Amino acid sequence: MSQVADKLAGMRQLFTNPLKFFDEVSRRGSYLDGLIFLALLVLWVGAGVVGMDPALSPENKASTGLQFFGISFAVLLVVTTLWGFLAALIGSRLRPRVAAVLSFKDAVRRCLRVLIFALAPLALIFYPHPLTVGLAFLGVIALSIIGVAKALSLKILPALIMQVVIVAAIVSGAKGIRSLIVEPPVAEKRIEMPSNHMVGKPAPDILIQPTGGTAFRLSELKGKIVILDFWAIWCMPCRIGLPIVSEVASKYKDQGVVFYAVGEGNVNGEKRYLEQRNINAIPAVSNAEGYQAFNVSAIPLTIVIDKAGVIKHVQVGLSQNEKEELTSVIEAALQ
Repeated sequence: MSQVADKLAGMRQLFTNPLKFFDEVSRRGSYLDGLIFLALLVLWVGAGVVGMDPALSPENKASTGLQFFGISFAVLLVVTTLWGFLAALIGSRLRPRVAAVLSFKDAVRRCLRVLIFALAPLALIFYPHPLTVGLAFLGVIALSIIGVAKALSLKILPALIMQVVIVAAIVSGAKGIRSLIVEPPVAEKRIEMPSNHMVGKPAPDILIQPTGGTAFRLSELKGKIVILDFWAIWCMPCRIGLPIVSEVASKYKDQGVVFYAVGEGNVNGEKRYLEQRNINAIPAVSNAEGYQAFNVSAIPLTIVIDKAGVIKHVQVGLSQNEKEELTSVIEAALQ
């Protein structure tokens, strides 16, 4: 018990005296302490994120929380490892004296330990407000600067410059990866994309494969109003927009409106996601030709096709008036 009490007392110094805390962690800290702290941090954030998701039923919160924990823990561990490696590499270049005292291997170890604890302010994400989220990331940067300064015996200014470079590199890399599938933000003005120019034209006769069902051609749905929503589980605008589209589609289901949520291919995960959140969409996938035919260069991409097979509406990204616009389009198509 005394060891646990000592650990908790030392942990308080993370906020009361971060200079001393990171000095102790860099010299005597262990990986196990850091990993336990990271696990507790992810559990705390996950409890808030999953617990405040109104679309999740109580019986699904545990499985979703476990999935969130696994993914978040792995992502934070990978990012921290990359961050620690870059910090040690750049730090040894900024201060050659460090290289003589520490081996590169030891420098990486020190940076990894202090950076794991520098993630502490992420606990503020439990309160989903722009101010707290901003403070969380500013706190991470501030503590990481103090931490690597202590770990590598750098002064604060060189550590600040180094962390700016590292953050810029990580963010640029993440943006480069995400640019493979762009996520347009919510905006007042319609985003002009190639798909927008398809309105008024016959819908391409793409192949649709419902999860657990038989593949068919889109032309086989003539006589019905079809809503196609190209999405992915990892896409936050998609997660916000799907329940809205589902609500509108359900309202007109008895009048011949069908709703297909066309995912990226994780059929079991996508089907489970839709079921857990009571989203009344038929989970499906299409092939590369289907994505190409509709010019899917960004998601979410919501398309409404009338009974004659003509495209009446294309929404790229998440509109601020998603529900009203979709309702208006469907009612016009029903006349």
